[in-house]
Amino acid sequence: MLAILVTVALAWWFGGGSYWPRMQATNALAMHDADTAEWFVRMAIRIGPQNSQNQLLLARVQREQGDIAGFEQTLESAQELGVAARLIEIERLLAQAQSGRLEGIQGRLDRLFVTGEADGRVVLDAYVNGCLAAARLPQAEALITGWLSAFPDDVQPLYFKGRLLMFYNRNVDAAVVFQSALQKQPQHYPAAYLLGQILMQENRPEEAIVQFERASHMTFNAAPRIAQARALRSISKIDEARAILTSLMALSAEDTTKSFQRVGDRHEGLPTQLELGNLELAAGNSHEALQWLDPAVEANPGDLSARHARGIALRGAGRGEEATLELQAVKDARLALREVDELGDLVNKNPSLIQERVRIGELYLLHESKLTGEYWLKSALARDPHQKRAHQLLAELYDSYAARDSRYTQLANRHREQSIALEATD
Repeated sequence: MLAILVTVALAWWFGGGSYWPRMQATNALAMHDADTAEWFVRMAIRIGPQNSQNQLLLARVQREQGDIAGFEQTLESAQELGVAARLIEIERLLAQAQSGRLEGIQGRLDRLFVTGEADGRVVLDAYVNGCLAAARLPQAEALITGWLSAFPDDVQPLYFKGRLLMFYNRNVDAAVVFQSALQKQPQHYPAAYLLGQILMQENRPEEAIVQFERASHMTFNAAPRIAQARALRSISKIDEARAILTSLMALSAEDTTKSFQRVGDRHEGLPTQLELGNLELAAGNSHEALQWLDPAVEANPGDLSARHARGIALRGAGRGEEATLELQAVKDARLALREVDELGDLVNKNPSLIQERVRIGELYLLHESKLTGEYWLKSALARDPHQKRAHQLLAELYDSYAARDSRYTQLANRHREQSIALEATD
């Protein structure tokens, strides 16, 4: 009995008790399920002594989740526990790449493939994410092609290929790729979610609901459940859709944001309230619709579809003068955005055009979507990093975000400094 107790004590002291949950976390991370990986690695930390391996793994999980503040704090703990300085350096390099700040580090990323210091798939995941974040689509395409060739059994490059095809508006091809990814890994929730979105665009809501239900098994599932409610509304299952959305109102804004991040989608404003407003409007309940559309429009006044729905609801509620003003504002904004269509045609014919990309970005910032405007400005800088106007607009955009999220302050300052430097050279 004494020998057994000593053996158990030694196993715990050297981290044996945390081995199984750490392996489960590693496997979940390999399957790109960072939330499950976090649950297991935190279990490993709870049941074992302070362990550098567990802390480093948790930092990797937080990096994949986009939790940069948590990532830095955990990485410091790992360093204090004796993790090699080079491993810390690699993790910070991957975090920078993943965020889209690729200037000056591409050579260092390429060397990681040559030296084998990091798993090539992990490097590619961060690299491709960064290229998509920075609107470097040709570079992302080249990396994805190489990834598919080097790791043919990995499902993640198929997912990224599908996302890239959606960027190029090739949704039919993207759907085929997502279906292939799901055949390999049925629990790849982001692929299921995006396939559902394509099926909705093809007016196939019953099939889309199947994919959204599949994606709803993820830990943070607001995005697929909102999409499921929208699909149910489209086939007149109003009560089912309302029940889903009402339950989602209990979620925090942070949890909703995490959900959209996990499935590779974007959102602005209050998506649950907006869908509730659209649902009540479809049901003919104008007063109830306004209870949800008012805060949704206030949170994101650039959403022209939301403002149009609000205008219709105002008219239905007998507030004709307000309805006229709202609908006229939407009409004026859409007229201003006609220039986007003209410029977009030029860019489609000649992707090397830069000034046109900057102008498209500026128009979207002024009249509709800040996220879409940001994308176009980034696409201009990906082709020419010396576009002063793009840097100015991004600095202003990130300044507006920094008021509620201090993490944007650094981005705003970086673009402002680049704009000032370019001004000095003019």
